[in-house]
Amino acid sequence: MPAALHMGVPVNLPAVSKHHTVQQPFSFDVRDADAALRKQERIDKVLEEERKAREFHARPLPEMDRPVGLPIKEVLLPTQAK
Repeated sequence: MPAALHMGVPVNLPAVSKHHTVQQPFSFDVRDADAALRKQERIDKVLEEERKAREFHARPLPEMDRPVGLPIKEVLLPTQAK
């Protein structure tokens, strides 16, 4: 290919390839199946989390033999008159 002039500067451009794109059949079936599988897994995960959140877990009652965290109250005897 002859050199092309660009603002007075010679430029050697690469030759244009004559290759054509070969058409090949394609399908989105595999991609769609993978997307559906991932979506179903996400749905199952959310449903499992919701099921676990609905389970009731009661906290055990504290032992009530004596108050927790409070000192034992000392009983004062009444003052005796003289």
